[in-house]
Amino acid sequence: MDMDTWGLLEEDAVRRTERVGGWSVTLLYGSDDADLGGPVGIQITPVDPNDAEAWEKGITSTLLREIPLTEISRKVRAEQADERSAGGSLPSLATLALTARQQKGLTPVYLSALAAMYQHYTQVAPKKAVDAVAHALDRPVNTVKMHVVRARRDGYLEGHPGTSVTVKARDVINTEIQSEALRALRK
Repeated sequence: MDMDTWGLLEEDAVRRTERVGGWSVTLLYGSDDADLGGPVGIQITPVDPNDAEAWEKGITSTLLREIPLTEISRKVRAEQADERSAGGSLPSLATLALTARQQKGLTPVYLSALAAMYQHYTQVAPKKAVDAVAHALDRPVNTVKMHVVRARRDGYLEGHPGTSVTVKARDVINTEIQSEALRALRK
């Protein structure tokens, strides 16, 4: 992809830059209203433009294997799904759920974020709510069904068919968002 093409795609694209070793890896995804799959472009440059070793070695197959494409793509899809559905709240519920799930399993933060996503999707597409949450989190539908049951059982979700998050879930989400904000301010 030449630089002119990169520039054209960049206008409507979602960019995500990650550091992998001494390299800056920018992944370019299609426009945010598309169903995002993997990246449509990758730009790799040394973090330090004066790093002689990077210029000497160049981009290696080892470096390419170290780029966490699946993890980054999941996060981008989750953020985009949440922005489309909830007006782009930060941190997004899907990102919050993904991060909590990857770090600790079925935690109160994960179940609360999942419950809030499920509540939203039951209002938008009642018969496809689980499918929409599964897509946003890049998880199997049956897994998300079990997690919704668990969220309901553990008191983060209530009501049938008009599903709503509980005060308990709202408190967990608000506490986590405040913690995230404090962590961001400390950086």
